[in-house]
Amino acid sequence: MYYKSMIVVASGQLWPNLETIYACRNSLKQVLILHTSDEQRSIKPALVIEDFCRIMVPEAQIELIEISLSPTEISQVVKKEIPTLLSPTLVNMTGGNKLIFAGLLECANTIEGDCIYREIGTGGYYQIHIQNGHVSGSDFELPVNTDEINPLTLLKMHSRVRADVDVIGEPAPYLGLTELSKKLVENQYQWNLAFQQCGYTNSDNGFQFERFVASGIVAMGVGQVCMNVKDIKVTGNTIRENDIILNFNKRLWLFDLKLMGRQSETKLSDQLTTINTRVKDLGGLNAKGIVIRPNLTANKEELDSAKTYDLVILDATKTAKFFSFLHQVIQTGKDLPAELSLVDEILASSASVKSGCGFSMRTIPVTTYHENGATELSSTPLIMEEQIDSVNVIDLRATIQSLRANKEPAVIAQLTNTVNLLSTNLTSSLVQALGKEANQLDRQTMLMKFDEKKRKEIYKKIIKQIRTHKPS
Repeated sequence: MYYKSMIVVASGQLWPNLETIYACRNSLKQVLILHTSDEQRSIKPALVIEDFCRIMVPEAQIELIEISLSPTEISQVVKKEIPTLLSPTLVNMTGGNKLIFAGLLECANTIEGDCIYREIGTGGYYQIHIQNGHVSGSDFELPVNTDEINPLTLLKMHSRVRADVDVIGEPAPYLGLTELSKKLVENQYQWNLAFQQCGYTNSDNGFQFERFVASGIVAMGVGQVCMNVKDIKVTGNTIRENDIILNFNKRLWLFDLKLMGRQSETKLSDQLTTINTRVKDLGGLNAKGIVIRPNLTANKEELDSAKTYDLVILDATKTAKFFSFLHQVIQTGKDLPAELSLVDEILASSASVKSGCGFSMRTIPVTTYHENGATELSSTPLIMEEQIDSVNVIDLRATIQSLRANKEPAVIAQLTNTVNLLSTNLTSSLVQALGKEANQLDRQTMLMKFDEKKRKEIYKKIIKQIRTHKPS
């Protein structure tokens, strides 16, 4: 598309301006950015558009011009600038309100070029015509693919409004996800170990999980995916982080990933609040937030918060179809690649996913006794700490009753399967703690010797023992 100059109106709707500038980036020499005196709704968007221009058309002359809300005055301001514009000129009339549109309409016939308007509902552009005092519109083709724009560029536009901030990140990798998922299941979701066995670089489990997810999104056909994204001040301090970001379908997607369970210091509710604030800050980019916590199950309050904020939660309940769920959310317009379907099947086959514990790393041996006298040795995910510490009593049968009251069948099944192993460790721990006095006491009486804090200390000790337990 060939236009030498362009007039745009700064408002909260950034995409119509960004895509016209991007479509004409190879020919643009001048850009006039009109804005009102409203700092939040017009001045700041104007600065964002200016920075986008300096990135995409660095040789172009960029000018910000303040306008009033009087159609006549707007028309006068634009007519004064017209003689300085190189032809042909493209005027994007989408931003602003009806008064600004009317002001631009008054001078439309004096511009050597085209005036266009984007209908937000349909996403289509229309060329504005004025003939004999009548206004009409016709379809206008804008040949542009904004999915090509690096998401770091979109973040930089906002961050550079604060002159001392820059944005850095790295492109998402493309990994051999099929083999990697097999190693993850074999190694009970010890992420770094699985990555190393597949020949990838060493890192912590959380970062490897981010690489896994980002690679899956790339495999879906999304071209512009970045990870480990940071807003950096000139002092070198990181002021904000985004685990994964992508630019797709005129939307900036923000991902926040955490492997930790319910007992983590990073609460799911805090994650939702933080990413909601970030999405609002990037509202003009039609931003969407996705929170991924595969090792916990979101409660009703958290799900309600996500709905209120218009955010997406991917928790333990979605891990059996992990990439299928993400694919449905992002809506690439293509079928889920066969590789990712196979990865979902492999992940879903693991004991932890089957039992509702998501990508839990730890399992313990379990012996199942059948009615015919046969025994079967298998493994089951260790009860997650949040499901333990939330219970005030340590007796396992009381724990099972408490969880049954809270309708947690997956956890009940785990507790029932491991009750004998846990009971043995419990008794020995209590005897050790009480010493000789334990000889005259049954287990329930021993429990009553301790306050709640001490019970939890003993309980955590038992959990540690079980985690390090190896089958004979």
